[in-house]
Amino acid sequence: MPNFIPGDGPSTAKLIIIGEAPGATEDEQGKPFVGQSGELVIDMLEKAGLSRGDVYITNVCKIRPPNNDLSRLSEYGKTLDDFIPILWNEINAIKPNAILALGDTALKVLTGKTGIRKYRGSILESINGFPKVIPSVHPANLLEHRSGGMWKWRDKVYFQLDFNKAVYESTFSDFSSIPHRNLWVCKHSTDFIKYLMRNKDEKKVALDIESYRATPLCIALAFNKSEAISIPLVDLLTTTNPIGITITEMTNLWEILLDLLYDERILKIGQNFKFDERILRTFGFNLRGFHSDTMLKFHELYPELPKSLQFQTSILTNEPYYKDEGREYNPKKDDLSRLLLYNARDAAVTREIDDILEEELSERGLKDYYYEFRMKTHYFYMHIEDQGILLNKRRHDEVVEKYRNKLEINDKSLYRLVGREFNIDSRPQVCNLLYNELNLPKRTERRANGKSTLTANEKALMTLSANVKMSVEKKEILNCIMTHRNIQKTLGTYLGIPKFYIAEKSD
Repeated sequence: MPNFIPGDGPSTAKLIIIGEAPGATEDEQGKPFVGQSGELVIDMLEKAGLSRGDVYITNVCKIRPPNNDLSRLSEYGKTLDDFIPILWNEINAIKPNAILALGDTALKVLTGKTGIRKYRGSILESINGFPKVIPSVHPANLLEHRSGGMWKWRDKVYFQLDFNKAVYESTFSDFSSIPHRNLWVCKHSTDFIKYLMRNKDEKKVALDIESYRATPLCIALAFNKSEAISIPLVDLLTTTNPIGITITEMTNLWEILLDLLYDERILKIGQNFKFDERILRTFGFNLRGFHSDTMLKFHELYPELPKSLQFQTSILTNEPYYKDEGREYNPKKDDLSRLLLYNARDAAVTREIDDILEEELSERGLKDYYYEFRMKTHYFYMHIEDQGILLNKRRHDEVVEKYRNKLEINDKSLYRLVGREFNIDSRPQVCNLLYNELNLPKRTERRANGKSTLTANEKALMTLSANVKMSVEKKEILNCIMTHRNIQKTLGTYLGIPKFYIAEKSD
């Protein structure tokens, strides 16, 4: 049985940091977070303004599981549930203002939610209401993403921002940082008119549409970050939306919206707005005065980071993760108001983000460049996408055939080396070949449920090829598997052009 590793830190701490389970170094030294992960945590903590001695640090599980795999706790006659009461006893005794939850296990135990990549950076209620929880990726995950022993800036920056947020939130106990937004569902043209009258002096509006199978269902407007309205564009009269909107009212809504969109004096803001504008234009909503795309603006400032609205929201605002509300919407069973409120929140968040990015552009002296060059490419690129790619069909087919022949030759070589045919695209079959038949060191990855599973992804194959001593034959097998995947990627992604993008060109 491994050592029991208790929490460490002052009983008056305002911030608790909670990880998953002790590792080898922690088991040896009897303290949590003293290995490589611990060094990273303390470095980030100090950059955020606190020292290790200011916080209480612990893990959900208090013993090191076999091979650091929580699913194997049963080998010690334990389950994760055995340690949860101990964890809550620690939390209740210390009564911190905030908890920094590192990894999906801590996130699930503390909040009941799963998906650390989605919820990281959010300010969440714990399952007991208090204290508030700020989740972030476990440092062990970042250690696995180092290149040549060095940190990648994009992997480290949001981790630091999550720490900064957690440290700030630990200075008070309430949830006052979470923005309060008035989100409206437009049920009548008078609702729309009243909203426009309240904002008659505003000159910038954020727009966002939600569509289903390329049909726009609603459009939201936000003149500021605190209030947004979502206007239905179709009458979805269903069992979950029994009231509906009359033809007369829908006509009035469209007329008011058309005037607003066409008024170039009102500057429009959107996130990745080429998509929205193209759909609006298809349905007769011509737009003038498009001013700023938050995706382009964010890219100008942080080119290495993801550019989705979800990611921008997590690092620039205090809006908790909400994107599943829209992604899981099903018009056949869900109330339409759910989608409309999600739509309104997107617009309000976009408006808030644009103001934040605008200020950063000014601070860095990039504002003129962004508006005089970057934004002027919006319609240029939209025109290119509308026109499609002028393609020499004969040469395209020749290149496709060339790669198919390469794939056939490569796979025959692989089957010859292995001694049989198998499904190269099947993870279980490739894992069985690598780790059971060839006896290569096993590579694992952590799934969303916190469990580890064997993997044969690109990173695992490259690591094996570069770092593991093996026979020439095994090396050839690895190279054949990687070559197969590269060719499949070329055929499927780069040469598999949809027909509507192809304009044939003669020689």
